[in-house]
Amino acid sequence: MIDIYFTKPQQLLDIFAGMEEKSLLMIQKSQDNEEALEELQTVFAISKRKMGKEIGVLKKQTQMLEKLVSREEERAKDFTLMVLYFVRLFSFGEYNEELQDMALSEVNSQIEGVYSNVIGQNDANINTLQMTLAIENKLEDLLQTIDELPPNVVEAAEKQRERHRRQLQRELKVKQQEEMQAERLRRTMEKALLSSKKGCGRKLVSRSVPPVVKQKVEKTKWRVREDEEMVYFLTKN
Repeated sequence: MIDIYFTKPQQLLDIFAGMEEKSLLMIQKSQDNEEALEELQTVFAISKRKMGKEIGVLKKQTQMLEKLVSREEERAKDFTLMVLYFVRLFSFGEYNEELQDMALSEVNSQIEGVYSNVIGQNDANINTLQMTLAIENKLEDLLQTIDELPPNVVEAAEKQRERHRRQLQRELKVKQQEEMQAERLRRTMEKALLSSKKGCGRKLVSRSVPPVVKQKVEKTKWRVREDEEMVYFLTKN
């Protein structure tokens, strides 16, 4: 005889009701997970935008610091040369009160220029020593700011600065080569003009033969070509 598992229709209804309840719970859980995922995606998008803005601000700060450091390095070189000059001026017994006053005035002018660019106008009319201390404090603050920047940002700024330095070196080298070429052309022109003047002043003797027209034409063409080269070089920039 076959066993009958369900003797009443209500038993099936109860089982279906239980399965339906479990399904509803699973659906609710799935919806909760989807909502949590959407919240995470929203938080991630907001964080990404915020980080992008912060990175942009840091890049701008890095560029400003890079320009400031570069400018201060140039000024430091000038100060180094000035210090060497003062060492020779005050240490080798060549005392000249007027010359030393002029040198001290120049030092004060240079320091005041640096103070104006780094700190601001000297409205309080502080002396040279106080301006120097303020510049040193500002430099320490800048160095501290650089230390607090992310390493990758600082590294990127250093690479950019190195590329800029190399570009300036290449431009300087090209400019020097152009100046050397201009000097060579100038000397060539001077020699050509001097040779032309000497030729015009030479006296003819009875045995001399008039120069061939072809030679004059070639010499004239050579001078014209030299003039054209000089004009091209001076006007190409």
